[in-house]
Amino acid sequence: MKPLNDTLAATLTAVQRPGDYFASGTVEAYLPQLEVEAVGRIALPLLPQQAQQLIAVATQAPYGRGGETLVDTTVRKTRQINADQVKLGGRHWPQTLQEIINRVVSGLSVTGPVSAELYKLLVYESGDFFVSHRDTEKAPGMFATLVVVLPSVYTGGELVIRHKNREVALNLCSDDAAETVAFAAFYADCLHEVKPITSGCRLTLIYNLVRQGAERPPEPPGYEREQNKVTQLLQQWVTAQNTADTVPGKLIYLLEHAYTPAELAFDSLKGADAAVAPVLITATEQAECELHLALLTIAESGSAEHVYHTSRSGRRRRSYYNDDDDEELEIGEVYDREAHLSTWHTPSGQDAGLSKLSFKEEEICPLGALGDMDNVEASFHEATGNEGASFERTYRRAALVIWPKGKKLATISQSGLQDSLPFLRNLVTHSSVQTDADAPMLKQQAQQLATLMINTWPQKSPDSYRRSDPNAKTMLELLQQLAKLTDSALLERFIAEVYTQDGYGIGDSSVLISACKLLPPARAIELLAKIIMTKADGELASRFELLDACIGLAAGDSTLLATLLPVATSLCQVLPERTNPDRFAPTTITDSGMIVHLLRSLGRLDTVLGSQLAEGSNRRILAAPALYPLDKLVVPVALQMVGAPGAELLQNVSREHLRNRIAEPLEPPSDWSRNNTITCSCKDCTALSRFLTDPKQQTWSFKAVEAARIHVQLSITSNRADVNYTTDTKGRPYQLVCTKNQASYQRRVAQRARDIQDLAQLEQTPE
Repeated sequence: MKPLNDTLAATLTAVQRPGDYFASGTVEAYLPQLEVEAVGRIALPLLPQQAQQLIAVATQAPYGRGGETLVDTTVRKTRQINADQVKLGGRHWPQTLQEIINRVVSGLSVTGPVSAELYKLLVYESGDFFVSHRDTEKAPGMFATLVVVLPSVYTGGELVIRHKNREVALNLCSDDAAETVAFAAFYADCLHEVKPITSGCRLTLIYNLVRQGAERPPEPPGYEREQNKVTQLLQQWVTAQNTADTVPGKLIYLLEHAYTPAELAFDSLKGADAAVAPVLITATEQAECELHLALLTIAESGSAEHVYHTSRSGRRRRSYYNDDDDEELEIGEVYDREAHLSTWHTPSGQDAGLSKLSFKEEEICPLGALGDMDNVEASFHEATGNEGASFERTYRRAALVIWPKGKKLATISQSGLQDSLPFLRNLVTHSSVQTDADAPMLKQQAQQLATLMINTWPQKSPDSYRRSDPNAKTMLELLQQLAKLTDSALLERFIAEVYTQDGYGIGDSSVLISACKLLPPARAIELLAKIIMTKADGELASRFELLDACIGLAAGDSTLLATLLPVATSLCQVLPERTNPDRFAPTTITDSGMIVHLLRSLGRLDTVLGSQLAEGSNRRILAAPALYPLDKLVVPVALQMVGAPGAELLQNVSREHLRNRIAEPLEPPSDWSRNNTITCSCKDCTALSRFLTDPKQQTWSFKAVEAARIHVQLSITSNRADVNYTTDTKGRPYQLVCTKNQASYQRRVAQRARDIQDLAQLEQTPE
């Protein structure tokens, strides 16, 4: 059985003649010189005073019924002036009129010479209208009516045209009435009506479009058979989508002509593309589908390879483009490929509200239509530095894109997170604007899309458990915003189904805690506790932070805190007790914030439940000073927990440590002797050590080659020796000039000042 993609494409390929039952548009024009008998020269745009003068000399316009010509203002209410009373002049007006005729002829798909014969000048004032009717043939060879709206200020008066179950409403009111002429033309057998003018006055020229000759007058292009077949195919496709997983989510029909993003629009399509679009517009409406015009883009880049050929002698040689020795390159391996649809347009010209959507090859009609991408010329770049030769190429085609009505959000969701997340962000942002009349609808769409995205959320790969997923964090942030607008059901579900199922990574704590604050405390604590226990092999800092957040959410509720006691106990047991030689484990722990989160949590638990987890953790930390250094961890933790339970033992030890160091004597050096901290025992560093311990020598010059000088410099800096150095570039080799300083003493002075300040802060609480 032939695939749907190929059958649809084959059916649409038969639609070759462009055109429709109507054509419309605007032109920027040099305005005509308009004169009306008994009134004189008419200024354009039309002035209210002259509008009244025209109405005074005009007659009530009649309408035809059968062979009769009747006047009935309940059927037609407007004023007319006969063509023989109207004079149109101006050097450029014939050119403007011909441009309009050319566009109309193309839009109606008429071949051969066509002339426009002025029939009437109509004046519509506020309240005027014309009910639905058909035009009668007013001249031999007439096949259509052309309406040209001269510059005039008015509102309302839409022209509604109907033909074979199709209908279009044209607003011919121009935003720039001073320089723009609007026009519309339609075949004479089309039903049409003029809606009431709601304000102002409209001045309209009515032309009969006539084709000379005895042949049959042209008729609108008719593709009923193809249209019906396309409708049936789309209906079958929509039905199959609900019953089969292998059916493509959308259909993409590639157009024949090339279009730039600026000119891409339904009313700018050319040739067969202009013929296919109306067929699909009607078929998609009947099949309950949505139709969009978009730009399909595929961008590729990768490596390029040199082409070699075999000479007659059998030796391989490199081929060249020309005599300038430009090496010939060809596409090698593709490293990066981006394929998407963008620049969206609806048949009505409204904003589709879409940015970029990914697509799949099985959605293209016909299948394999992208094979011509190999014909796209690539841009090659020669090898530079460490990078080899490379290529870039971009393939673009305009396309008509179809998906079932009501499945726009599903289509966006299926396109992937790179497309659905920006669209969801747009929905959430606009739904939060209370003055937007569409806000309730946008909220509903945001909830629907978020539900679809959660249903198909990708599982995290096992090797990425420690990494934060930026997509998950973005989704969590958007669901928080949505929860504030609606409810927290989706937010809770996302945390339960994604974050508790090994979806949590390092760096997610803050956004996760913020999200859980929007949930009922008991449920938030339940979810966070599950994440903590699921990540038993995870990073301790994040788990301690989550525990601290759970304790805060419990707000002193003993029942809720009791549920956290097993979790806290488990975390205390995984707190490291000794340094680990494993290169993946830390040899020292200096993250004071991590320990503060743990001890603060344990202190609150102990206070309410009477447990002793905090004291046990304090002893565990103090028992391993190599793992938990006093100055880099214990003292900072003690300072951060002043006034809070959980770190009493650490604070006692810290106070004693600070007092002992403050009590140590502190005097500046009495001579030039300095502590010898140099660990290297090479001959140059041995000389440096002698210089450091010499009480009388302040400076030392070390004359040596660059490598030796650099080695001595490194020994000074890495061992924090009390020495400044400069390089004297006079003579060869250069010499390193070393001068002793009081850096160690100054560091001790600064340290004592900090110790005094820290001790004062710690002594605010009793020992």
